[in-house]
Amino acid sequence: MPHVQELDKVPAGNLPPLLTVAEVAAALRVDVSTVYRAVREGRLRAVRLGGPGSSVRIPASALEELLSTASVSARHPRPARPRVAGRSDSTKPREAA
Repeated sequence: MPHVQELDKVPAGNLPPLLTVAEVAAALRVDVSTVYRAVREGRLRAVRLGGPGSSVRIPASALEELLSTASVSARHPRPARPRVAGRSDSTKPREAA
């Protein structure tokens, strides 16, 4: 296997660590489907080991890139619901009829 021999010549510190989808999901505290979606949409680089349906690995550098380019958007607060005339406060107990 020539590829294995070539990799043996590369110093271990120069090989990028590859993370599983589950490891990335755990690090980001999201579901694995969110990680797969980010890969599919091109927001997260990944390596597929083999053909379709095979294992996916994410280089640690890709995760770092995602985090460095990610932005937190301030959500607009949801407007308060308008009160309905004649409706009692929902926190008060209802009286039996």
